[in-house]
Amino acid sequence: MTMEPEESLEDFLARLRTQILRCGYEPAQVNRELRDRCVLGSRGELQRKLVREAALKGDELNLEDVRRTARAHRDVMDLTTRLSGAPVPAATDGEAVQVDRLPLVTLSVNGRETEMLVDTGSPVSIVADGSIPGLKLRPSKMQLRSFTGQPVPVRGEATVQAEYGGQRKRLNVVVSGQLRHHPLLGRDWLREIRLDWRSLLQVSEASKWRTMEPVGAGTPAE
Repeated sequence: MTMEPEESLEDFLARLRTQILRCGYEPAQVNRELRDRCVLGSRGELQRKLVREAALKGDELNLEDVRRTARAHRDVMDLTTRLSGAPVPAATDGEAVQVDRLPLVTLSVNGRETEMLVDTGSPVSIVADGSIPGLKLRPSKMQLRSFTGQPVPVRGEATVQAEYGGQRKRLNVVVSGQLRHHPLLGRDWLREIRLDWRSLLQVSEASKWRTMEPVGAGTPAE
């Protein structure tokens, strides 16, 4: 679930809470799930601020911190509008973020050390055909497009063994027919693997960011 354009974080939080309560989480888990999903499902500049906050505070980040950051962001936007007389721009979708500002993380995927670009704007994780060993492809209804809107061929989907920081998960990945692009770690993996955001932030401050090849987020075919 992601924020709608012009939706406030409080309204998004209300929708998330309804969904999470239906899932039967223990009371102690509810706020943690709400915190994580607010970060992953937010948009544009707000999301970048929340990711930075998560990187700085790690597991000490709580739901009230997220709400406070969102309120401060909204206040700045409102003040800018009053001073400039211009309308508040619509929330930027994840696909519109600068692709040369995506952080890198190294995981073991099917036993191979793999450097992936973390993109919280992408709902799925994507690899190029031939980049990961041992893939057993199955048909996929996913549609991929480049950041310029051009369709990208999809070879299929596969299940891989991913390892990071002592975590081991069997995860789904979409395999694109576009060669030589960086593997992309999307929100589906982020829900399963807890990254060391503090280290990612330190890497970003050292200017070790990479430009992603133009493979964008995907959507299921109708």
